[in-house]
Amino acid sequence: MADTPTNPPAGGPINPPVADNEPEISPAADLLLSTREIILDGKSLYGDPNGRRAQEKLQEIDANLVFLRGLGEAPPAPEPWAPERAARERLAQEFPDGNPATTPWHPAQRELVTKQVAALGALSTAEQADLYQALVDSLRDNASAATVRHSATKNGVGPSGSQILNAMLKDAEPAVLALAKAGEIQQLRDALKFDRNLLERFAVRGRNITNFQAAAARYGVK
Repeated sequence: MADTPTNPPAGGPINPPVADNEPEISPAADLLLSTREIILDGKSLYGDPNGRRAQEKLQEIDANLVFLRGLGEAPPAPEPWAPERAARERLAQEFPDGNPATTPWHPAQRELVTKQVAALGALSTAEQADLYQALVDSLRDNASAATVRHSATKNGVGPSGSQILNAMLKDAEPAVLALAKAGEIQQLRDALKFDRNLLERFAVRGRNITNFQAAAARYGVK
């Protein structure tokens, strides 16, 4: 299942609102679809849905729906049930927002992150070193929902901040590769070492990508 991000950066969510790509259904198509459903439920004046009269009417309705689909006035015909469809349905239930690796950034979010990464990259080596130290100290001393999986103590000894950071960077790598442009990858990797908010956001997104890919492989969905 997908992780829940904490402390998201300003500028809106990474995921944009899902576009409404459903075809506009004409009144004629809507009537045909509703009539078809009533016939199949056996509640129409055509009687038994397997009887001759009902079957003839269903053939007429289906022919009209095919025509209206060609005009873009009716939704596509439902996909026949098969194991492949069942697998995709299961994956969609677990990841209702779709594949996080292919979901594009919201333009405002991309602009914000790009500026943030550029600003961090423009700092002096000493300034970056200070931010790095502050980050590893923060990770060591203050666990959050995004970091707690890497903060567990063993025999009374907790991991160091740098160990937690390295684990978080590993989590974030799939998101870095999926969301950054080719020329931005290394710069983004470096920026994650200086900003906890940015690090957590990418680590959570990276885990979601890893979880999605694992589930897709498990269900045989390509």
